[in-house]
Amino acid sequence: MSTVGALPISFEIDAATLEEAAQKFGPAAKEAIERTMRELQELRRRAASSIVVPQGGMPELGGGGRGGGKIQMP
Repeated sequence: MSTVGALPISFEIDAATLEEAAQKFGPAAKEAIERTMRELQELRRRAASSIVVPQGGMPELGGGGRGGGKIQMP
């Protein structure tokens, strides 16, 4: 589950028969969930390390503060 509901996870099972697919389902599902969790953690890490600054720069803060500095990150 995620904050917006159930997270769809898809994966393929390499099997010749339904019985073989049923036997491989558990381990394949576990690997797919672990892979998805690693991808989500990487996306969160990237989102947390990015700083977004409007193209016009920082607004004046008032009270004699100096503004106008720009922060840019790749």
